[in-house]
Amino acid sequence: MMDSIKKIPVLKVAFMTEEKKSSPFLLLKTLWDICLFRKGPQEVSYSPPLFVGLLMLSGLIHGFILSNQYSWVRTLSMSIVSLAIPLGWVYLLLRIRHLEARWLQTMVGLYGTNLLLSFLALGSVLLAVSLQFLFSLQWMVLVITFFFGGWMLLVAGHVLRHALNCAFWVGLLFAFGMELISIVMLNLLGIGGK
Repeated sequence: MMDSIKKIPVLKVAFMTEEKKSSPFLLLKTLWDICLFRKGPQEVSYSPPLFVGLLMLSGLIHGFILSNQYSWVRTLSMSIVSLAIPLGWVYLLLRIRHLEARWLQTMVGLYGTNLLLSFLALGSVLLAVSLQFLFSLQWMVLVITFFFGGWMLLVAGHVLRHALNCAFWVGLLFAFGMELISIVMLNLLGIGGK
């Protein structure tokens, strides 16, 4: 099964790394440990192909989700802005602290954990759909959205804390700032609405 997954062009890039640290299962375990606040982004192997693969996968998933609601031009522009803001924001923060060498692993940590938690959220929503006869689907999806959205924000703060060598609350403020900048930029560029 894993061989068939590695043949998918986007994912193939994500699994092409040099060390034993780059094993797909070890990568998932490391990302999961970051989600549980046990490890930091420094535990992820330094791999530009992995970064490119995660960035492409994030863009594809983001575009797929938005394509049901917006035209392809707006979907493409929203995806580009939503992916570019964290790239620039994290680089700026690391540059201010003279820690630019940590950028790639920080981005792999951010995008990797975000994808992992997004897949868990999707699975939870699918479970909620199957259990909608027991509970209100609207409320379950709302609770799932807030739970995973909050978890993603906390994990982003945790990743930034390790990358910037700062307190958790400072990393959390930077993560919140990154989300706020994304929302403001999408609205300022006029691509946040229908």
